[in-house]
Amino acid sequence: MPSAPPLTNTTPPHNRQQKLTTATKATSKPSTTSSSSQQSRSSSQQHPPSSSSPMICSPSRSLPSSARPKVNSLLNLFGQWLFDTALLHSPLKWTYSGTAGLQAAESWEAGRAEACGTLCRIFTSKRTGEDILPVYLSRFYMVLLQGLQTSEVMCFPVMSSILLNSCSLFCCDLKGVNVLLPYYISALENILPDRELSRFKSFVDPTELRRASIHILLSLLPLPDHCGPVQSEVLLDGKFSSDDVTTVSFPSLKRRLVNILIGALQTETAPANTQMILAAMLNVVQDSALLEAVGQTLQGSDSYPSRTSGRVESSTPDSEPPAQAVIRDYALHTNTASGLLVRCLLLVTQRLSSHWRNHMAVCLSALELLAGLAKVQVSEEVSERKRVVNSVCSFIIFQCSRPPPLHSRDLHSMIVAAFHCLCVWLTQHPTLLNDKDCLLEVLEIVELGISGSKSRQEHKTEYKTDKEQSPASMRVKDAAEAMLSCIMQVLGAFPSPSGPASPCSLLNEDTLIGCSNLSDSSQRQLRYFVLDNSVIVAMLEQPLGNEQTPYPSLTMLIRGLSGRHAWTLQLHHQAREGRAATSICPRITSCWPGLEVQYEVLRGVMRRQEEFEAWRQSSCLSHSVTRCTPPPPAQDFQTARLFLSQFGFLSVESLKEAANSGVPGQLVALDWSLPGFREELLSLDQLPCRPYNTALIFYVRAGQTTSAEILRNVESSCNVQADFLEFLLSLGWPVEVGRHPGWTGCISTSWAINNNVNHNVNNVNNNKYMNSRPSAAGSRRPEDCVALDNSGGGVFNGERCVLYYADGLTEMAFVVPSLSSFSSNADWLESISEAEPPSEPIRSVVNQSKLNIELFPSNSNTASTSGTAESSRTTACLCSFRAEGLNKAVIVWLECFDDMGFAVREMALNSCHRRRLESDSSPPPHVRRKQKISEIMERYRSRQSESQLFTALFQKA
Repeated sequence: MPSAPPLTNTTPPHNRQQKLTTATKATSKPSTTSSSSQQSRSSSQQHPPSSSSPMICSPSRSLPSSARPKVNSLLNLFGQWLFDTALLHSPLKWTYSGTAGLQAAESWEAGRAEACGTLCRIFTSKRTGEDILPVYLSRFYMVLLQGLQTSEVMCFPVMSSILLNSCSLFCCDLKGVNVLLPYYISALENILPDRELSRFKSFVDPTELRRASIHILLSLLPLPDHCGPVQSEVLLDGKFSSDDVTTVSFPSLKRRLVNILIGALQTETAPANTQMILAAMLNVVQDSALLEAVGQTLQGSDSYPSRTSGRVESSTPDSEPPAQAVIRDYALHTNTASGLLVRCLLLVTQRLSSHWRNHMAVCLSALELLAGLAKVQVSEEVSERKRVVNSVCSFIIFQCSRPPPLHSRDLHSMIVAAFHCLCVWLTQHPTLLNDKDCLLEVLEIVELGISGSKSRQEHKTEYKTDKEQSPASMRVKDAAEAMLSCIMQVLGAFPSPSGPASPCSLLNEDTLIGCSNLSDSSQRQLRYFVLDNSVIVAMLEQPLGNEQTPYPSLTMLIRGLSGRHAWTLQLHHQAREGRAATSICPRITSCWPGLEVQYEVLRGVMRRQEEFEAWRQSSCLSHSVTRCTPPPPAQDFQTARLFLSQFGFLSVESLKEAANSGVPGQLVALDWSLPGFREELLSLDQLPCRPYNTALIFYVRAGQTTSAEILRNVESSCNVQADFLEFLLSLGWPVEVGRHPGWTGCISTSWAINNNVNHNVNNVNNNKYMNSRPSAAGSRRPEDCVALDNSGGGVFNGERCVLYYADGLTEMAFVVPSLSSFSSNADWLESISEAEPPSEPIRSVVNQSKLNIELFPSNSNTASTSGTAESSRTTACLCSFRAEGLNKAVIVWLECFDDMGFAVREMALNSCHRRRLESDSSPPPHVRRKQKISEIMERYRSRQSESQLFTALFQKA
């Protein structure tokens, strides 16, 4: 065999006319031998089917080597043979002298499939910014057009090989790749909705083929919304005459892609494949909702051009799989975001209750999808929301009712995730509980989780006091208690007056006394009690309150499982607005007609009394009138005693410990004078009442491999794109460390209290300010405006500012590490790990001198081809998030999508929630607070007798 052409020669093989004949004659025979051997091996392995067949390559492989050659170099060496083999017996094949005696087309399916798969692997290994000769691209597209034919000449091994090896084809920024969209969609319509795939079982593992098809589908779903009304010319049935070229708009493909997605979920049985489809559904619904919100309604044709219109359809009715009829049904009412949302909710809830309830991974993904769909801003019917809540409640009932031998940690994790999903739906749609039936169903589920059974059964009703507490597990009980706390504390009360960053009061003992204009000695008048072993109450007695309302007053700081709250109570013996002067007798008679006789008697007595008083005043008899005067008002009240007595905590039974149990009574007095008491209260205040997470954002440009280069990017706006700053502000709103009452990514600066009182923000002149999106409260706080100056996002490095997001159930801090922050404060990375287990992977990302990061191009057809910061296809954002020891990283390509922040945030929150489900050392926040309150009670409880406690309540503190 003659030697291969030199690597420096980039002339395509078809232009080297002098060498073409010789090379073909010499190489055609070995190629035939190789194909024959491939055919014999494949035919011997057809039964039973095997996914490791040599003609079909599995897509689950490692990333291409960083030392791989360029695409042009590989094709200069092997392109002639690969293209020749891939186009065998097609109208576009080239006729060489060595191919005259070929056998029938089906005899060469194995070799042709191998050639097509090899070409797909070569082109998908394209480097970022690498140019490929147009002649190679055109030939490659010819190969794919022929291999993806779904007409009567469809070649199943070739189609399988192409789909298995081109999973990332539409993510490689190949010029003109969109011409293949209709053909790939037609191929997916023949595979994903087909449950059995009987025509492909002889060549490939159906699960692997469906997984590769799902990967391709995920890369195609964003294109219609991203490209908008852009027109693309495509060829029909692979013909290359000008009469067979038609124009297809990207929105016209949206409905077909959505139909494939829903049909794939209906027929998919593999758990891993199902999870990918569920993840894609949330993005599709969110994108549709966002487009409708900005006024871009979806406009697309109902189907692809049919044969009856003079055009050739992508598939004939004879070759159409039976499941495609199901897809057409799914196409109804999915042209709007609300219709698509309802369709997804219906399908997911049905399959969650029937098919997926035994698969933990699929159940968790389905529940995460339902929670994400609850946050999509789409107006749907209230009945649809109630149906989702009912389905999740039924799922919890089914899982809890399983026999004890079937109970496991995985089962309880599914129940905990279902409770979390219910909390999300209730917080996003609090009006659901206005319905009596829905409220009763939700409370019964809470009761089932806490006690293990319902009080209201089919044939009897069992009182809660008579029930034996036997929950499925402590984790399930904690989840049910968290949901009950959410219903009682969060619904209708978020955001709190303190803002979304703090669902609790920002007052403590120091700020309370300072705001009340009291002396420092007033702090000694505080009384501390523990109520029901779960609430610490600090009572400040003010006998006559303030000057405006001189009533007995009591100010309380209540530290419970849901946080810290401040209340002021005043004792009133009548309504604040005073009694009405009108008589109530007519009202009584109208309500109770039987009292008419008694009313007439009473009216006669009143008439005689009035006559007597009038006679005494008009008579001339001398008499002395003694005017009745009330006694002087009391100036001293034991308001703490009045409160405890009126709420039933001063009974003898409430002060006694349970017999032989060691459990304290309902009321326990605390001795605040013991050393360390104030520090323990501060430690309790530092425990959050919501789960908190941290995400680190890194800006990575093409070619950067060292941590110093990556961290230096965000120090100047010249090194980053404007899209990156837009992406950052879509994650959360800026807050100032030290004055922010929520999580900041560092335990030492989080949940600040005193710094937020009388807080004023002074704007600095000549600074560039960028306002964040409105917070969950619907309004901007002064701290939402942060000076960016010339920073490329490094201002959010955690030293002065961070990006923050919070809802009623969780809070998250987004930190953008910079080189200056890590060099000036080496302890910063250690401090962010104090709240949670050490984060070795994150530390290694920042501290190692060189990173092995290779960036593959994104699917951005409008991006520049240069390798500068202005090229969105050569720039990426590396997001690393963690919670309770979780460390994960994801590369986010910079695109102009407003919902990118939503997608990244949901992914981070779901991953952190998954990690908490797997961890044994991460109890819910309310459990941590309850344990801390129990420790304080045991350590600082007052050793007074019952008589001493009653005596102390009658005395001044």
